[in-house]
Amino acid sequence: MKLTLNQTLISLYVLTIFTALAAHYAYGLKIFVSLILGLSAVKFLLVFYRYMEMYKAHPFWKWFTVIFLLMFIGTVSLIVQ
Repeated sequence: MKLTLNQTLISLYVLTIFTALAAHYAYGLKIFVSLILGLSAVKFLLVFYRYMEMYKAHPFWKWFTVIFLLMFIGTVSLIVQ
């Protein structure tokens, strides 16, 4: 399913609100660090692919970005836990 620019923008707004609510209500709980990082990763990928038009890029850069993002989130989650 392809998102239009308006749908992507609305998705980013909704994810930002969920991230803010999770950060506010789960303050001090270490498990929610992974949740907040996951929501931030989804927002990053939406911006990366849609607004930076990386869907036209070489597959190497697409996979490299996703793998790097997963490694970063995994490392930070392990350090915080």
